[in-house]
Amino acid sequence: MKNKNIFNIFLLGLSLILITNGCNKDYFKKVDPGKSSTYPLNGEYWVQLDAATITGTDTTWTVDPYGLGYGKIMISNLATDKGDSIWLDDLKNLWQVKVKVACNPALRTFHVANGLEYYNGDATTITNGKLLLNKGITKTGNKTDSIFMLVQWASDPATLYRMSGVRRTGFQADDY
Repeated sequence: MKNKNIFNIFLLGLSLILITNGCNKDYFKKVDPGKSSTYPLNGEYWVQLDAATITGTDTTWTVDPYGLGYGKIMISNLATDKGDSIWLDDLKNLWQVKVKVACNPALRTFHVANGLEYYNGDATTITNGKLLLNKGITKTGNKTDSIFMLVQWASDPATLYRMSGVRRTGFQADDY
């Protein structure tokens, strides 16, 4: 009986401490995670991979030549968060590409020349990479950001790839 009373007193004391701290404004401070230094480039995008065959001065584009459809890519800042580089990763959804890319977040541009591709080790070049704010339209008609880049791999120098699409909205109906 004595142990039960001690336990009840302990429980009552613990409850009072939790209630007192729960009412303390400083205990639940609002946290602002802020933005990384590579904002607004960071995010998930639905992109399609098109290919161009280059013969001399002629370029012939083929839309989705491998029937891959739209795949998700992710752009994120590096752990150093210096604002000069991003990771571009297709999460093995399209062409298995993960490469560190130089960027200018203020201009919303990115590029790399012969960057090391981490999934397959292929030298990757990305040119004309750009994010266009509010210029994309999702498959259900929602307005979002648009992304575009030209990609070339050392293992396939005769083919230029165009990766383009829209920022993922988070609405299931907009997912591909």
